[in-house]
Amino acid sequence: MQQAGLAATRSKIPEALPHLVKQLKNPSHIARMSVAQGIAAYGASARAYLPDLRAALAAETDDITQKTIAGTISVISR
Repeated sequence: MQQAGLAATRSKIPEALPHLVKQLKNPSHIARMSVAQGIAAYGASARAYLPDLRAALAAETDDITQKTIAGTISVISR
């Protein structure tokens, strides 16, 4: 999954964004962190997913992943 997410992020395929957002519920905090970083790369295109990111932030239990999701929210809110 991580490799697929990275590939989608690098190419910034708009159709991949909803699939990446779904992975914010992945059982692996490493996957969630990677996905959040990938979503940030979409910038303003990801603004429609701010509610999903805020929900993911509220549910996140890993400190570093929380910071990563918060950073993603900050980046795409600009």
